[in-house]
Amino acid sequence: MAKAAHTPRATVTLTRAATGAIVVQVSHLPAGIKAASVELALTETGLSSHIGRGENTGRLLRHAAVVRSLRTLGTVGAEGTFTGSTLLHLQADWKTNSLRAVVLVQEVASHHVVGVGSLSLGDGSTAVK
Repeated sequence: MAKAAHTPRATVTLTRAATGAIVVQVSHLPAGIKAASVELALTETGLSSHIGRGENTGRLLRHAAVVRSLRTLGTVGAEGTFTGSTLLHLQADWKTNSLRAVVLVQEVASHHVVGVGSLSLGDGSTAVK
């Protein structure tokens, strides 16, 4: 993991447009990466489950961030950049203040994540790298 922490990463920027769409920009793909996909995950924190059966009967299990939605936005171009936007399809029972958009840039051949960025959907943030 120490080696991975020092490996060059793509720059990923997310912003929220006035329309509510998420705008994603990827640049500076690390050298040697021939093809990469851009994936968007919507995550929600603060969730828990009341367990009714099994070894954890009667317990309340609190979850880390739960992926509510995962989809491919596109591929990084030959010049090492990607720009795209997408409207978010949020379910009525999702708590907006607990939602985050997370973009992963993943090398196609190895599935290694070569860049990541995130944006809180509930606090009015405009950009997080």
